[in-house]
Amino acid sequence: MSRVQPLLPFLRPLAAPKVSASRQHFRFSTVSRLYVDRRRTKPYNPSRFQEPGTYAATNKTSIFPQAPKLSKAKAMKLRPLKSTVSGPQYPAPIPADLPPPRYHISRSHNNNYPIYTDFKRGGNLHLTTIRKITGDLAALRDELRLFLNKKDDEVKINQLTAHVVIKGHHVLEITEYLKARGL
Repeated sequence: MSRVQPLLPFLRPLAAPKVSASRQHFRFSTVSRLYVDRRRTKPYNPSRFQEPGTYAATNKTSIFPQAPKLSKAKAMKLRPLKSTVSGPQYPAPIPADLPPPRYHISRSHNNNYPIYTDFKRGGNLHLTTIRKITGDLAALRDELRLFLNKKDDEVKINQLTAHVVIKGHHVLEITEYLKARGL
């Protein structure tokens, strides 16, 4: 019985905490307030005059309520903006009288063009690579050089892998060009 004796005071129920100790935790509760904060509410005074906007709406002689006045900041927000077209600027459209291409570019399994971007020299050199080319690689190189306004040494052919490598990031322009050519 000696071992049970010291545990009994520990197992007795304790008194509820004081309200002042737990009130600070109720400030952060998402539940509605349990008490009314009298400092924040204004007492209703029926002898006060009504606001002019509400008086016009309740007046028997007034047919239309008074329109609310907007501040300058709200009026600036409601003003329509000038219509401007922002978006990527694409090169001029390709003339349709070009002969059929002497090359073919196969698409990937997801029906995308095999055009990829490679970053070299720590991200300072951007290269665009076109893969899966069959036919005349030199014809594709020459057309892309004219279309992108590049120098001769900026558009190269890798004969070993049959890739065309272009300096710069031109994935969107080349994709649009190939779509216009009907490939």
